[in-house]
Amino acid sequence: PLVLYSQSLTIYKNDNTTIDFGLSEIDSITFSTISQSIALDLENWECITTTPGLEYIAPAAGVFEKNEDGLKIYSSGSLINKAIHPVSVFQNPETNKTISLKWKVNGNANAITAGVKLYADTVNWIPDYQIMNLTANQSSGSSVEISDNVWYYTRISITDEGVFASTSTGNYDNNGGNVVDQKFQLLTNSIKTFSFDISGAANSYSILAEAKIE
Repeated sequence: PLVLYSQSLTIYKNDNTTIDFGLSEIDSITFSTISQSIALDLENWECITTTPGLEYIAPAAGVFEKNEDGLKIYSSGSLINKAIHPVSVFQNPETNKTISLKWKVNGNANAITAGVKLYADTVNWIPDYQIMNLTANQSSGSSVEISDNVWYYTRISITDEGVFASTSTGNYDNNGGNVVDQKFQLLTNSIKTFSFDISGAANSYSILAEAKIE
């Protein structure tokens, strides 16, 4: 005799809701990772200074603006750290994430530093990790030297074990890029979001041309 068992498949989503399917309704299952781009519009990002103190910066020409390449952030001086971060934060900070960023800097022959910071604190914006520290037009023992007006591709992988960041030219490191810097840090706090930071002479700037999370 034919015996039928009632079985179902439950899918748990990132927003803590579920979807139930009867297995008899499914003929195949394909698993995939969806890459979500963060639109490079001014309403999706906030600009702040974190050094010497926390201050929110309104979008304005020559300060923080959108252009044909993406978001353009102008430096306010070598002793001031300016950063942009997505308005949204991770719904489930404990879930593994990969952040992909395409960017470039122009120090106009002056030293300019670009970095990525990761945060558990989204109130005081005190970073838990500074996973990237790259400087153009100046070399130092604590940073890796890069070039003005060159597109860089940074891929940051957040796992239960730690945070791994790889920066390349030409493309992302996992897609044939030429690696210029790699770093790993142990993970002690759950990450909610990230920022892209610059500091340099007042006539320098950086452009963020792509931001993806998967």
